[in-house]
Amino acid sequence: SLELAQDTKVDEAVRNRALEEGNQFYAGLTERARDKGVGISVITIKGKYFYFI
Repeated sequence: SLELAQDTKVDEAVRNRALEEGNQFYAGLTERARDKGVGISVITIKGKYFYFI
């Protein structure tokens, strides 16, 4: 989703939908980790994902 969201050749509606899907994924990931007592931070720099646990 992130690659699609950053693709300037893609329609804006498609980019927005990709961003929303990515946000839902990370929200779910963070919630599951929190339920287990684990803190996760996710940052993205130039299309690369970095997870901090």
